[in-house]
Amino acid sequence: MLDHVSWPGICYSLLMSLSISVSGEEVFEATIIYAGHVLAIPGQEILERQGIVVRDNIITQLSAGYLHATDIELPTVSVRIIDLGNAFLLPGLIDSHVHLASAPGENNFSKPLSRTEADLTMLASAHARITLQAGFTTIVDLGAAGIPGHENAIFGVRDAGKKGIACGPEHTC
Repeated sequence: MLDHVSWPGICYSLLMSLSISVSGEEVFEATIIYAGHVLAIPGQEILERQGIVVRDNIITQLSAGYLHATDIELPTVSVRIIDLGNAFLLPGLIDSHVHLASAPGENNFSKPLSRTEADLTMLASAHARITLQAGFTTIVDLGAAGIPGHENAIFGVRDAGKKGIACGPEHTC
């Protein structure tokens, strides 16, 4: 068992299943996730058939086999069960070199210069969502020298993700 393992995030499928809408859906005090394979600590053995307890976006318990609501270490009123079958879960991936506000294959320097800050923000937000869906929960945007509004666009996407109004590791879409 791991006490209070705080992964930066988990694969997109897990993040999608943990997202809670503020539009009236029931809010659970804990979530129990069943997974066929878990890489809990990179470089160590892959764990099979695991029960994972998540409370307040923190993994508080990882146990072999399937858990029941009565197995949770803290008293809980409402528990959600997510059975991911034979899914493989791992800590969130990290990409330390991205350019979210650039389009792939774009080599025409005049096009990025003609985009508004709003255009850059929307492009960066779309790329952030795609990156998150690929399992990356931590990224470093290296910027775009000479493109007006780029930094504001990137910081806007980051802040919107933290507030839960756009895709982000803690608030998926």
